[in-house]
Amino acid sequence: DRNLVQVVKTFSERFLKKAGEETIATQNGTDLIVSGDGFWQTRGFQSRHGAAAILSCNTVPKVLDLEICNKTCNICARSIMKSNPAKYDSIIKSHQCEKNYDKSSGTMESAAILKMFKRSVSNIDWCGYLKSARDGTSYDHTSHAMPRPVLDAIKPVFESLCSSKSLARVVNASSQNANESFHSLVWLMSPKHKASSGITFEIACCLAIIIFYEGYFAIGDVFNAMCGYQGYYTDQAMIHFDNSRLHTESKESNRKKRKQTGHVLLQNNRKEEDSEIIDDIDQTNDDDDDGDPTDKATSEDNDTNPVAEGFDTTSDSDEPATEDNNTTSSDDQSLDDDDYGYYNANDKRKWIEEE
Repeated sequence: DRNLVQVVKTFSERFLKKAGEETIATQNGTDLIVSGDGFWQTRGFQSRHGAAAILSCNTVPKVLDLEICNKTCNICARSIMKSNPAKYDSIIKSHQCEKNYDKSSGTMESAAILKMFKRSVSNIDWCGYLKSARDGTSYDHTSHAMPRPVLDAIKPVFESLCSSKSLARVVNASSQNANESFHSLVWLMSPKHKASSGITFEIACCLAIIIFYEGYFAIGDVFNAMCGYQGYYTDQAMIHFDNSRLHTESKESNRKKRKQTGHVLLQNNRKEEDSEIIDDIDQTNDDDDDGDPTDKATSEDNDTNPVAEGFDTTSDSDEPATEDNNTTSSDDQSLDDDDYGYYNANDKRKWIEEE
């Protein structure tokens, strides 16, 4: 394990340096925008081993730095301390202790990120907290940039709209998705449901850096350094792993593109339907304004109809009909005189039409 961790650390540091140079060239300076996140070897905040990684926020994120925190050392905790104290003392003097952290597991993330920033930032005059930590003075975190009444009026609205903790971790609309992807590689080699030593966890972190940067095929250099050669089937296996990973990422990317394209097409169809409905409504309103031609013709006929002006249009041929009407009305009057009303079943009289 000792030889393996030394070889893996050598190659991982090489890739970290290369990633830093590429990120500086991409962002045109050393003031880099990065994302930091911590992870633990086991679930919960009682893990004996934890780490934090800083990744660049480029189009293709790269791991820039890694810090591992160990609360225990397997060699120091061996039972030989009681059975053979002399041998234990010689081992303690010759071995390199893994333990480098003695606080709670929950604070590993912040402590590791702070340590990485301290060794990466040369000028800390811009940060009041870091200057206070360097000088050993207290730092006032209370902001006095605006009057207290204004702050009291704005603060409740601000707290209701967003969380200050989550926004403090986001710069330039970046995310920690790349960090979580890197963590998944570590947990693939060092599962969280199985306890392991600090060396095993460190080997998993270093191998994850190599794979995250150049894929599984880059592990062949580790085999060459340790075994002196790299077999054919090892190469084929690494190529298969890389192709499977690229195929999975390509499927996920295509799925997102299809979903986004379908969403855009749906929006365009809705806009077209809305525009058609608006055009139909406008056309209906125009037709109502123009009016019905048959209504116009009817109104013109009514204007030329002499009945509307009170003229008598009775012709000579209509006179018999007028007499018949008079006869009918007289008969109806006789019925009224006999109190038969409009209809009576007992009325046996027959209608005799006059010639």
